[in-house]
Amino acid sequence: MGLDQHELWARLPPSLLSIDMTGKDRTGASDAEDDLTKWSQQEVGSPGQSLGGLQFPFKDPKAAKYLMHFIHDLSPWVDICDPKRHFATEVPKRVCQFPLLAFSLLAFSSRQLCRKTDVPDPACEAYYSQAITLLIELLNDPVQSVHENTLASIVLLRLYEEFSGTHLLGSAKILDAASSFAAQGGLGEAASWIVLRQNLYVSLANGAPIKMDLAHYRNSSAFLEADDGSIANRAVLLCSQVLACTMCSARQPTLEEWADLHDEACRCADGVLVLGYQHFYLARILLHVFDPRHWHPSLCAFSKRSTAEWQACALSDLRAFIGLAMSNPKVMTASFTAHHALHTCGCLLRNAGDDERDAVLDFLRGVASKTGWRIQKLLEKLNAEWSGKEAVVFWGSQSGTAEGFANRLARELSQRLQLPALAADLSDFDPETIASISQDKVVIFILATYGEGDPSDNASQFWDWVTKTATLSLVNLRYAAFGLGNSNYQHFNRVVDVVDSALQKAGAQRLLSVDKADDSNGGTEEDFGRWKRCLFESLAARLGITEREPGYAPVLSAVFDPSMEPIDLHLGEPAQSRASECKPRALTIKSAHELFTDTDRSCLHMDMDISKDPELVYKTGDHVGIWPINPDQEVDRLIQVLGLADDGDTPLSINALDPAMKVHIPTPTTISALFRYYLEICAPVSRELASSLAEFAPSPEVKSWILELCATRDSYSLFLGRTYVTLGRLLERAVEGTGMDWSSVPLTFVLENLPQIRPRYYSISSSSVVSPRSVSVTALVSNTPLCAGGQTVPGITTNFLLAKANAHQGVAIPLTQAPGLTYHLRGPSNTLEQAKVFAHLCRSTFKLPALASCPLIMLAAGTGIAPFRAFIAERARLQAMGRQIGDMLLFFGCRHPDQDYIYHSELEGLQAVLGRKLQIFVAYSRLHAEKRKYIQDKMGAQGDDIRRLVDNEASIYICGRASMARDAGHTLGRLIGDYRGLNEQQAKNWVASMKRTRKWQEDVWG
Repeated sequence: MGLDQHELWARLPPSLLSIDMTGKDRTGASDAEDDLTKWSQQEVGSPGQSLGGLQFPFKDPKAAKYLMHFIHDLSPWVDICDPKRHFATEVPKRVCQFPLLAFSLLAFSSRQLCRKTDVPDPACEAYYSQAITLLIELLNDPVQSVHENTLASIVLLRLYEEFSGTHLLGSAKILDAASSFAAQGGLGEAASWIVLRQNLYVSLANGAPIKMDLAHYRNSSAFLEADDGSIANRAVLLCSQVLACTMCSARQPTLEEWADLHDEACRCADGVLVLGYQHFYLARILLHVFDPRHWHPSLCAFSKRSTAEWQACALSDLRAFIGLAMSNPKVMTASFTAHHALHTCGCLLRNAGDDERDAVLDFLRGVASKTGWRIQKLLEKLNAEWSGKEAVVFWGSQSGTAEGFANRLARELSQRLQLPALAADLSDFDPETIASISQDKVVIFILATYGEGDPSDNASQFWDWVTKTATLSLVNLRYAAFGLGNSNYQHFNRVVDVVDSALQKAGAQRLLSVDKADDSNGGTEEDFGRWKRCLFESLAARLGITEREPGYAPVLSAVFDPSMEPIDLHLGEPAQSRASECKPRALTIKSAHELFTDTDRSCLHMDMDISKDPELVYKTGDHVGIWPINPDQEVDRLIQVLGLADDGDTPLSINALDPAMKVHIPTPTTISALFRYYLEICAPVSRELASSLAEFAPSPEVKSWILELCATRDSYSLFLGRTYVTLGRLLERAVEGTGMDWSSVPLTFVLENLPQIRPRYYSISSSSVVSPRSVSVTALVSNTPLCAGGQTVPGITTNFLLAKANAHQGVAIPLTQAPGLTYHLRGPSNTLEQAKVFAHLCRSTFKLPALASCPLIMLAAGTGIAPFRAFIAERARLQAMGRQIGDMLLFFGCRHPDQDYIYHSELEGLQAVLGRKLQIFVAYSRLHAEKRKYIQDKMGAQGDDIRRLVDNEASIYICGRASMARDAGHTLGRLIGDYRGLNEQQAKNWVASMKRTRKWQEDVWG
């Protein structure tokens, strides 16, 4: 509902009550109300345009709020060098006459307030979109020229874009017009000086010369007046001239040019305001660094020149420059200027003390907290420049394995080769940053391949850059690469192969052959260890380094602090460590039941309620991530064997010893929370980790037992084949019967070597059309018997879900979880009471065709039928609504019709409803002992139906284990190849074409 006009007028400050909106002075509210009414009634594209159901600016209280926010809070920033405060006094008067100005003001004000409060408002994007539309129309009009209202609008839109972290408006027409207003007085001149400051900031952030005609500014009133604003503007112009002269890659300033600017900088020193002083110091810093008397071609980059003998002088001026901002916190423009300059000049602090650098980082965080300014990229850039690292290990990881390897490798490079190294998430770095890494650094890539040969989510930007940049040159890059994949998949380790090829093509120097891990046989850890030994040998030889004996040196500190308040602790809420993950929620289990019959195995169907959270929306074919809890027995075992029983609930603070390293473990926390909710304490223990425990063995006998166990790959594999091994179980086994514990193991060793717990992903087995507010999961409860010894390896997540289902009132689950396995079902701080689990929804590309009439061919085995249950149910609902649906073939593989044919009755019911639109063919692998049947056999028998649907443009879907998908896909390709007379390569090309056009999709695992 719009504001009453009298109420609106009462909100305006007294200075605006005499606004002249028609060219005549009037102070009466009634006349102003008439103007507002006219303003709101104009056509689309005019000042009174209706946008998203709102009338601007004043019939919507939100718009009035943003106007007041601009006048009271933001205009002082904009008018910092303008004693007449044109943006505070003139701009609000004109918004009712000029729609571009109105929408620009609302866009900037709403964006800043949203960033500051962290409360999004879709209106700010709408304001910006309308302003841009109007601006484009104006700039594209050859008759129209840029006038001062347009220039003021551009200033506000550029401020909006600074807060959005996007590009800054700046066509040649705009920049030429901006400088031409520099001596015209009024709002135009004020806006012109702001555009100059904005361009100066762009130049600093990009390390490039300023691109404006600066000559007009010499005719500005700033050179006629002696007020503080004029003095500050003169310093801004001086700094802009220095940037134009020094940051040009094509030429360096002559000694005469440099001397003239230097003299003018010295003359500016007397009596300037904070902003003027800042630009004075910034000009001096640049002049120090680019002094032609110390110029050398090898010092062309700013960061290299900062190592010249003028560094001490430049650093002194930088301290003064930043100090002006830090000691004048109310002058926010000074803080912004410091932020921008640190992009280029921050490297000067490399040799400053830790306290000084920490103070700068704290200052930047304070600026972000007060204003909503985004600083993460700058913080990462500064940490990288200050770290002094000689090697960087970039990782692209989907499940966390590559990330763990990268952290371990960076740690060992520092400890064993004395090569300071940084483990880095590829998504944290602009790819161009990688291109600028100098030749004396070592770059290592650890890259996972998942799905159809795709890069991990965090490596996608780097992938696009390295594979699609036509003129990529990386002649200074020295690198090594290791890939993680599974040979059951068709595109085994495709990512590392393609990246290596692209790097070679760009001229990068490979330090040793690319190696790859194959998880199909569980050999990923051993493969990584083998490659790592080769890498260390190669680097030691190339760099003339003597490798140290392996030994533990912590990179984390872990300190118990009983004084911490419980409210400050992380006690088990899931840690969302990747931007691509949705925030985990506590979802309620609505119902659950057993799907298997007459078997000692268990398969669980579970429905989870999402009706209470309107933000949770899924599409048929999406995934759900379930966050597991470690079983009580393993938590207690590890706490006891490490001698931590008395400290389980004592507050614990975890910090990185290296300021360049990120701590991903939630902190502060407790040992109990760490082992129950945050660390994979049930993860397999690699031979490398097991052997490293020997260093902390409580006795020589225990040490000998560990070393003998890990002596060879075969001996350790034999042990794993007959023994269920977790870290706690291994430690317990090693000291069995001795009465000793492993309190000698540093807690930091455990924290650094156990991976962080990750969600387990399941295909959603419900349709968003049929059940939009409920999500179904189909989970095979995993309890894998070992080949010898009679032990069983339980699936931690599926047994947790089964325990949840058993505890759910009114649910009859005939089987219990693995013997002796119990869970803390109430969750952290009882947040999982009333049958809840932590989960989040995850987008998938495994989607039905847009046209319901498109035929489907579906191939599945076991729980791979989950998404097809949803597909078929959705098609049945569409048919009931009168939609035309395509024919469907479902080929499903299981063991026995009386044991694990899941959803049998439900599928029969759907088949009865759909008639000939759905045909189901089931292959039983254990119905007859003498001859096992697989879905490939059924496909061969139904070749005519398959070929008919393929001829009718059917979409093909495969879901299940990777080995099944490979075999079934090969059979299907051969069927179509034989039918169409294709040779083997042509058949493969047909399959590749189907996948490329999304007519063939796979959702596979294992």
